[in-house]
Amino acid sequence: REALGPLAIFSLEQLGPLLAHHHRAGRVDGQHPGTELNEGVEQVKVYTGVGPLCWLPDIDGWANVVAHFLKQGGIFYILEAHPMMGAVSDEHDGDLIVLDWPYFEAAGHQEYEEEESYTGTGTVSHTQQYNFPHGLGEIINALIKAGLQIEFVHEHKVIPNQAFPFLVRGKDGFYRMPEGRENHLPLLHSIRAHKPG
Repeated sequence: REALGPLAIFSLEQLGPLLAHHHRAGRVDGQHPGTELNEGVEQVKVYTGVGPLCWLPDIDGWANVVAHFLKQGGIFYILEAHPMMGAVSDEHDGDLIVLDWPYFEAAGHQEYEEEESYTGTGTVSHTQQYNFPHGLGEIINALIKAGLQIEFVHEHKVIPNQAFPFLVRGKDGFYRMPEGRENHLPLLHSIRAHKPG
């Protein structure tokens, strides 16, 4: 199971270099995540980077922490691996997309052995890993229950790394499903919400 990155909290200024790439690449049918972050926003209060949700056992607790650190009127934005990706087999199954991991959090934690670091370089000495599935609806509802108002939820067809062997790299540097299968699997999702007040 590949985790895509650590939790990060940034100001919009710190996100500038990341977003600049997305703006240069152009936004094609809403496929380039990140460009939507700064549309009409002067300051992002809390931003969660790609990858941490699968490490968290309590999605409601996470949403409560997000709400706690937002001031009234503050913006929350997450760009995250789509939960469907966590259900897809890591094994190369030819042209098939095989679901062999749970999608919903009711399944509880998932254990597996992994020697390679989530950063893609080096190895780890403790190979026993744990992930916690959270469906997209569970993530959205956790934010709503924590008192945030959802402004949008987007599902994206691109991802910055080759999470699966069947993904192909486009001219923009992002990976996507092969031609003819572009609409078969969401790779990232993004949510923007705010704390009323």
